[in-house]
Amino acid sequence: MCPRRLHHEHGSRSKPSPLGDAAFEVTNRLVQDAITWHEGGDPTIPGFPDPLDLEVEQQAAYRAAASAYTARFGSVAVEVHDLGWATDFPDLGVQLICSPGIPLVTADESCEIRVLRVGGRTLIDDVEVRCLLLRASEWAPDGFRIVVFDLLENDLVVYDIDVAARLDDTVEWFRARVEAIRSRADRFAAVSGADCRACQCIPGCPKVTAAV
Repeated sequence: MCPRRLHHEHGSRSKPSPLGDAAFEVTNRLVQDAITWHEGGDPTIPGFPDPLDLEVEQQAAYRAAASAYTARFGSVAVEVHDLGWATDFPDLGVQLICSPGIPLVTADESCEIRVLRVGGRTLIDDVEVRCLLLRASEWAPDGFRIVVFDLLENDLVVYDIDVAARLDDTVEWFRARVEAIRSRADRFAAVSGADCRACQCIPGCPKVTAAV
């Protein structure tokens, strides 16, 4: 990433990318509607209202994905929890900002984070697993399950996370990533390229002013 943009995003206390980005409109809508449905407490009541404000192709993807979610998870009542959008790390002076999926507690009192995909190439990678561990460690100190479900491909994987066994190493990994970001971030060094698209720190950018 451009050092100037990295400096801006690292120093910001808000999520850089809007929740409504077109590439995530269907997934974000599905996650929020699934949460609302579960919070209603009665899985027999239909959820997932028809998304008539989306584009035609998005509506088709949404309906197919909502049907798959209902078929897979709709028969079991769960208790949805809220982990917020960020976790503070005061000793590092940072917040970890990322979606926690759908954190919930099942009927057998086990903690689960449900991650939804809509035709994604990769269901989940090691970085996201580590971030979910950091986000959920206080909520589920005895461990939790990550359930990743691709709603269009009908592909599901489950990971059992032993928080006690993995937390210390994951915190050290996170600390090293923070230091790598800080060593790279520089508000006075800019690199033009793909990062310029939708960049929030174009004003005053030395690359832009030099080109004018």
